[in-house]
Amino acid sequence: MIPAYMNDTCLGLVVTKKIIPQFKALVRSLLYHNPWFNLPIMVVCVDLSEDDLDEISYVYLNLSLIIPNQNFYSNILDDISLPKYRQYEKYKYELIKQFPYKKIIILNTNTIILGSLKKLFMFRAAFGAVRKYVKEKDCYIDSIDSSIWVFTKNKFKSGALEELERKFLKSSNLEKSLMETFNVRWLPQGYGVDRYVLQSKKYKIRVLKNKIMYNTNPIFILNLFGLIDEPTIAIREEKQRVFLDFWRRFSDDPSGKS
Repeated sequence: MIPAYMNDTCLGLVVTKKIIPQFKALVRSLLYHNPWFNLPIMVVCVDLSEDDLDEISYVYLNLSLIIPNQNFYSNILDDISLPKYRQYEKYKYELIKQFPYKKIIILNTNTIILGSLKKLFMFRAAFGAVRKYVKEKDCYIDSIDSSIWVFTKNKFKSGALEELERKFLKSSNLEKSLMETFNVRWLPQGYGVDRYVLQSKKYKIRVLKNKIMYNTNPIFILNLFGLIDEPTIAIREEKQRVFLDFWRRFSDDPSGKS
């Protein structure tokens, strides 16, 4: 039974044909660690065919599908020099603009869930995010990471969505527009780990810079395939080993090569 504070809540994801395997792994890991979960998942379908939609619906039935209005973004140019997460910002904006629930939690689709999300659903600020980690400085800065965003609609200031739309259409930078529109409430760092920080309850591993340390109570592994920038072969191999273990558990592809 879902607690009352989770009523009128949903998750939000952006799914393309290429990352359907990541979508499956995310949902399966979510249900494995949160067997109570039956909330709606809003999915922005970027390039999915009817067969693709059938495939993802088989994984989870309670999906609310959104087909993005490309005309709306006609003056937002796709810059292929930008990181992929920036290229897909406009699709995340569709989730913010359209969610009909009181709360939405938007995740990157290359996420593996490692624990309960109940505390995250209790977050009540208008907008919450984790701080961005800067590898070169080995620190977190007051800028939002793209990995996880939480929005609570009844906490929005008057005209917030209209203001966000104006800023986003002008700047084409959703993260910047969000920080200019909302007072960000920072989520605990345990809710967001990027490709430079890996934690798991089973392995109790934390990889940071050149060190492998031990920690507890992580929630996510993000950027499942972001291994190329690791500074040493040992760390790459250690992260690969842990990633593949979780990938085999939740993916259709036991080789981990998808």
